Amino acid sequence: MFYSYARKKRVFSEKIDNVELLARIESTNFAFASNAETQLLSIFAVQPMSIEAVREFVDKSGNTLDLIEKFMDRQIVNRVEYSGRPYLIRNLKARL
Repeated sequence: MFYSYARKKRVFSEKIDNVELLARIESTNFAFASNAETQLLSIFAVQPMSIEAVREFVDKSGNTLDLIEKFMDRQIVNRVEYSGRPYLIRNLKARL
């Protein structure tokens, strides 16, 4: 059965605070400002990020994937699969 995004949001909002639905796959066009670590954590806090987008962001910032490994070692981010694609999401229970 097809449900509108508005209905899905309402249903989820009954159980979870501050629900937002992502309606499409994100682009890899994330802008880099100055502090890659802080900026990535801010992005991860509000949306998952595909591994492809993370790699592109890290390359633009002049960092290496060691930054992501550090997040994973400290359990700040988790790797998940959705529709066969790998994503990183913020572990909101982790201490920074």
